[in-house]
Amino acid sequence: MKRLALALGVSAVSVLLTIATLAVAPIHQSFKMHGVEVFDLESTCSGIDSAKGTLVSFHWSAATNISFGAWGCTANQMVYWDNGTNGLGTFTSEGGVYEFGAICPPAGPPPCVSADVYGTYTGPLLPL
Repeated sequence: MKRLALALGVSAVSVLLTIATLAVAPIHQSFKMHGVEVFDLESTCSGIDSAKGTLVSFHWSAATNISFGAWGCTANQMVYWDNGTNGLGTFTSEGGVYEFGAICPPAGPPPCVSADVYGTYTGPLLPL
């Protein structure tokens, strides 16, 4: 009975340590997003989740001239903005989710031209 309890205790500690390591250990990751748009007054936010202090580097492109931005959802602030058909950007994360895309009005014509973005960052393999 004592061996079973010891084995279960060791297993539980091992599982917790593994989860903690995956949630804290920085892992170099890349991302690709196609057809991204960010609408004014949008209530949702999706993109990459990065740890505080992470350097995020990216390249974006679009078929025609657009305004392109990167938005820190957690901090509720724009961290990158540029105009044109392509660009390069970097920023240091304050932690949380960052959204990328062509900056579009909330509604109405003309239709928004979307963008593609490719980049790298370091973040936890298992964000909690």
